[in-house]
Amino acid sequence: MRVEDTIEVYVVGEMNIYKAEDNKKTFQSYLTNNKNVILDLSNVTEFDTAGLQILMAFKKSLDAKHKNLYLRAPSELIINILKLLKMDNYFEVIN
Repeated sequence: MRVEDTIEVYVVGEMNIYKAEDNKKTFQSYLTNNKNVILDLSNVTEFDTAGLQILMAFKKSLDAKHKNLYLRAPSELIINILKLLKMDNYFEVIN
């Protein structure tokens, strides 16, 4: 992964049903950059299946542009939800 082809996005706060529309709009704004995206999830305080659906849709949109989505520092809660739903291999987690 080349640095100049990548943008890093810091997600702060909730990724749940109450913030899903805000999260979706924010993530969609990064699709115009035509770059790989690193989502730093270290400051996500709440996460539910709505947050997961937003991540999946964002990844699908990036895949269509032949770009990658990387998750950085997801919390234990996020990792557990991904494992529970057998989605832990769907996303690439980096440190």
